[in-house]
Amino acid sequence: MARSFWVSLILVACSARPEPLVRPELLAPSFDALAPDAVTTDTPLSDAPSPDATPPRADLHHPDTVETTAPDTLGDGFTPPDAELPSDAGELIIPPPPLDLTVRPGPGEVRAGRVRSPDELLDGPYTRGGVGDYKLYNSRVAFIIQDAGTTGVYRRYGGMPIDADVVRSEGAPGGSQLGDLFFGYNLRQFDARHVQVLSNGSDDDARIRVTGTDGDFPWLESFLAFLFPDRPMNLELTYDYVLGPDDDFLTIEVTVANPNAHHVAVRTHAVAFLMSTGLRAHFPGPGFDSRDHEGVFSWWSALGDRVTYGVWMQESELNMFMNYSDIMFGALIPFGLHPGESLPFFRYLFVTDRGLAHAESRLRELAAAPPLVALPGIVEADQEALRRGVRLHVVTSVGDHLTTARVGDDGAFELRLPPGSFELLAKADGYLPSPAVAVEIDGVEPTEPPAPVELILPSSTPFTLTVSDGAQYVPARISFIPVSGAPGNILPRIFGEERHPFGAALEIYSGTGVESGVIPRGEYRVWAMRGFEYERDMQVIEAADEPLELSFELERVVDTTGYLSTDTHVHGIHSPDSDVPDELRARTGLAEGLDVIMLTDHDGIFALSEALAAIPGGTDWAATVAGSEVTTYVYGHFNAFPLTPKPEELNQGFIDWFDADAPELFGRIRAAEPDPVVVMIAHPRSAPMAGYFNAVGLDIEEGTIKNPWNWSADFDAVEVFNGRCSGGRGEVVRDWFDLLNRGHLVSVGGGSDSHSTGRPVGLPRTYFGSSSTPRDFHPSELAAAFKELDVFISCGPFVRFEIGDARMGRLLVAPETLEAKVEIHAPSWMTLSDFRIIRNGEQEYRLPATEWPAAEGAICYSGTVALPLPDEDSWYVLEVRGSGNLRPLSSDEPYAITNPIFVDVDGDGLFNPPLPPYQGSQR
Repeated sequence: MARSFWVSLILVACSARPEPLVRPELLAPSFDALAPDAVTTDTPLSDAPSPDATPPRADLHHPDTVETTAPDTLGDGFTPPDAELPSDAGELIIPPPPLDLTVRPGPGEVRAGRVRSPDELLDGPYTRGGVGDYKLYNSRVAFIIQDAGTTGVYRRYGGMPIDADVVRSEGAPGGSQLGDLFFGYNLRQFDARHVQVLSNGSDDDARIRVTGTDGDFPWLESFLAFLFPDRPMNLELTYDYVLGPDDDFLTIEVTVANPNAHHVAVRTHAVAFLMSTGLRAHFPGPGFDSRDHEGVFSWWSALGDRVTYGVWMQESELNMFMNYSDIMFGALIPFGLHPGESLPFFRYLFVTDRGLAHAESRLRELAAAPPLVALPGIVEADQEALRRGVRLHVVTSVGDHLTTARVGDDGAFELRLPPGSFELLAKADGYLPSPAVAVEIDGVEPTEPPAPVELILPSSTPFTLTVSDGAQYVPARISFIPVSGAPGNILPRIFGEERHPFGAALEIYSGTGVESGVIPRGEYRVWAMRGFEYERDMQVIEAADEPLELSFELERVVDTTGYLSTDTHVHGIHSPDSDVPDELRARTGLAEGLDVIMLTDHDGIFALSEALAAIPGGTDWAATVAGSEVTTYVYGHFNAFPLTPKPEELNQGFIDWFDADAPELFGRIRAAEPDPVVVMIAHPRSAPMAGYFNAVGLDIEEGTIKNPWNWSADFDAVEVFNGRCSGGRGEVVRDWFDLLNRGHLVSVGGGSDSHSTGRPVGLPRTYFGSSSTPRDFHPSELAAAFKELDVFISCGPFVRFEIGDARMGRLLVAPETLEAKVEIHAPSWMTLSDFRIIRNGEQEYRLPATEWPAAEGAICYSGTVALPLPDEDSWYVLEVRGSGNLRPLSSDEPYAITNPIFVDVDGDGLFNPPLPPYQGSQR
């Protein structure tokens, strides 16, 4: 298992050091600077150069102050073709003339230049290139290098590759889905200042040069600077991107120079891969199991939808010390530089559409590894499996995953393997794996072609299905669960194959209610579901020789008039630790029956508007809202919504937290929009770096706050439930009750915190007061509901709660009697056990479900409860509990809780809290 995020970074900052160079001859003659005694010298690392010797750094908050390639003399953001640019040595150079970057090079040709129109960019599932960036390409592969400037949150600066693909045939969709690749120098990054096209490829290799210095790494500094205070090293960094006419890889030549008058030591020479863009990272051994992606590896590679990437570092193996949800850090060889010295480093970025095995074979060739032996074969599979794509897995005799190859449309393959004993098996989505076949490679290239290895992929059963509500097709979640045993099509994680939650062989999130697919042969319970407001439909089927035609009907039985539902904590592909594409994320929200589908990606503002509109009928069922999880790694995470995506800004409106404490940050969040914004404390009892209440030292027993300088009550809601409701037994329930008791009248909150399809959205879900339909909903309604406390959280039941004429969030002034009106709704498949009315954090009333009077349909209880009149101002919430679980919708148990209703006993028109403010609270 991987270490925790926090522990891993602390350990590497304190002690991580990779093994010595295995190929020192590949470095410059000044390799002796890398000797261990050169890393620690008489000049401490903390001795920074004088301010006069440090070049001006980019303003992190004002990207337009970053120095770019040349003055904008054309008025369109581009340098005139004949403009003279300063070179590193100070002389003036004349850049090559610009080329039309839409022209397809022929064999033996290569082109490079600055992108001047969108049609010169790359396409694919995940791309970020824009006009003003730089492109290198030949007839085989293409790359986009980002322009200089402040461009990201985690990888702070430009000047790095951001898109990469093979050159596709005319009209074919692109496949680029490269995430962030960058290198670190102690706690600093490459701050790119200038970009120059040195060669456009007309007469030589294409070469683009990016120069700069070491820049601040605010993300790491925010929580590691207390160990190693960050100071500028004043390095001169040059990144040359080189592409030859016939290359299938990009050469990255990095030169690190020390212009200072003192020695500089780079003790932590890091490489980072932030690749949660739909890519599946692979290392020989642990394969695709990211939980074991720690250790020393020869290279990094990753398999995408229609593209595969590989990265090899010539000077050093990769000592991968952390993988946290595909946020991967590794250490390279540390080094030191005497005054005036420089060192070159060579890195190679491969891209191919021929699969992982081909990429890794090319990496082996480049690394001059022992020769590989060709092994041909054939996979017998039906046409549907070949159309979907068959993968061939190679496992060593000790169970390590060596590589994966893609099988051709005709089932043929050719592997190139090192000497050893292996097992091969084939797999396609929706199919059982083939029986394994053992092979032996003796390391000697055969004189005659070997007999092809034959594998047989078992056939699956095709199906079509529809889900309706009796009048129309409806979005739904459909789950195929084996009647007995575990699903045979689910392989161990090292294979990186399909996975489905709750023991399912197949899980479908349908945005339209009409689907087709294949399922391995066998007996299944097939469930069609749509959240908490519908009955479920289950059928037992036998998948055999004949295709299946399935139809399901879901009856909506819960009347939610006056409320809409949402999930206030959801992540997608724009978060560095989530790989769910926008289209799939929109379908998960539709299938779970959400009325409003929200995104709260880490440190960015994104919405699913386009993805939802692309699903037929999607906007009839749901609206969208943009939010953000403002993700400090020091004192907690904070969900903010509704927000407006701002495409022209960093991460579409990233709310910068690096230099702010919590009181200032809350103000920044509110200032981000002209309209009201909800600030919700996310998972407040997580570790201090992610949980605000732990970070400030909130102690509800003592009524104290240990770190009052970072405390602010300027938030609107608390995420009391994260990922599940757990029957209301969580610690944060008591925290919320204590906040109310001390006069902090904030809303209950809850969200799935889903980062993958393995954690369903809408569990828990938020119901908020609104008279709109999804078609005419406006995000301001959601903000207003939270501000007015007209919100309740549900892991199943739908409830209505009033006392007298006061609903949630309202104040009942000087009542003579108290009569609570309670309604509880649930579909027939949900088992409820009781409801309770809580006063000032303690149970005031409880009624077991066995004593509920008979009710009709989905109304489980409807009645009034007489409550004793208290002798002090009080607040009341309704809590509904259930038994069993919600499978296969969720493993949680049924539960719901409302926001409070306040009772002003003394008639002064105020709610006077029963407990004093927290001691130590300054703001």
